Amino acid sequence: MVFVFHQQAFIVPVVNKTGLPQVPAGGFSGPGDFKQIFPAAKAVDKYVQSVVSPSIYAYQVDDIRRNLYRIPLP
Repeated sequence: MVFVFHQQAFIVPVVNKTGLPQVPAGGFSGPGDFKQIFPAAKAVDKYVQSVVSPSIYAYQVDDIRRNLYRIPLP
């Protein structure tokens, strides 16, 4: 399962029986809590959109290229 906070995502392992991670009753307050609550979580500095496994995931990279040359038109 993936939890996304702005430009950082955490890939958290799930329990096979339920398909959900074991979240404590008190929950969590933000990205700083994830390493304490989920020691096996993998932190990714991208906006993760899809996950197959902790080592295979997809994210989008936007690259803007512009023509820097000015061509005078008559």
